[in-house]
Amino acid sequence: MEHFNRIFEVKVRVLGSGHPEVAHLQLQMAEIARSQGKLEQALEFYTRAWPSFEEHLGEAHPEAGALMSSIGIVQTQLLRLTEAATSLEKARAIQAAAHGSGHNEVAKTLANLGNVRLLQKRFDDAEQLFREALRIKEQCLGPSHAETGAELARLATCCVLQRRGKEAVELYDRALRIQESALGAEHVEVASTLGNLGRCLGRLGRLPEAEEACRRAAAIQARILGQNHPETKQSLAHLDNLANLGYPLQGKELAGSSGVVASGVVPALALDGASVPSTAPPTESDSMAGRIAAKRRARRKQFAPSRPLGAPTVSMLDALEKQQEEDKAARKEAIKDFWRANVRG
Repeated sequence: MEHFNRIFEVKVRVLGSGHPEVAHLQLQMAEIARSQGKLEQALEFYTRAWPSFEEHLGEAHPEAGALMSSIGIVQTQLLRLTEAATSLEKARAIQAAAHGSGHNEVAKTLANLGNVRLLQKRFDDAEQLFREALRIKEQCLGPSHAETGAELARLATCCVLQRRGKEAVELYDRALRIQESALGAEHVEVASTLGNLGRCLGRLGRLPEAEEACRRAAAIQARILGQNHPETKQSLAHLDNLANLGYPLQGKELAGSSGVVASGVVPALALDGASVPSTAPPTESDSMAGRIAAKRRARRKQFAPSRPLGAPTVSMLDALEKQQEEDKAARKEAIKDFWRANVRG
């Protein structure tokens, strides 16, 4: 980045800050900062490049649409949701003017805007955007394309958040078939969909199927991403949650401390110093206690980890879960303050 900074200073001095070459260099610097997880810096570079793109290319140019879309995506990653929605709406309008409303770039922006609406808990709006993105991708790319599968998985997540679990399972199954065919059974996107499917099945009480999906997800992630990757840990935590429901998991042996069975199957390993749950069938009282505790946890934590939004790994559902936890804690504190202030003796 230091090399780019020196070039940037020279170009600004020679060409002026509004020159197109300076703007394109800022775009490159933004992409580098974004790849390094420096999202605030990336957003600054993108924003500084925009006036030049707008002036020299016009608001109907594909590059202008791509830049505005990038601004909206980074704002989403920073959870600046109102700004992100405005940027992505603008990007969609530019892309529709440049490519036509049925273009795949428009579909991508619709999906990104749907992510913002999910984070804003505007689930009906998000579903409408995801369905429109899916329709365009099916027309542009075909029903068997990997991106079509990704849109089905997004729509399934939206259904989960609206407590439409059976519909979500059907959509995850469709997405999984497409992704396995298009990407191969050992792809990380397949693992992500498997993990989300497993969590959804667990919530519906279909625990053997949930375990199988979570095990497959964790095994793929452990092989491709490594044992200590956040996504692998999430899948292992999902398995641990099944054990807490009183379901006897089928993992038989551990390979040292890695948590991966020699065959590639991942057992229900609790991470960060927690113990490995017993595989013995629970007694009736243990099972009942586990189920009661699980129901209490479910009321506190309605959403499960899914796919990361960006570096560092932060998932859509993680962000929603964090928001809900913070909202709930704030309400509890407000109630306590009210009673302290108004109740005497």
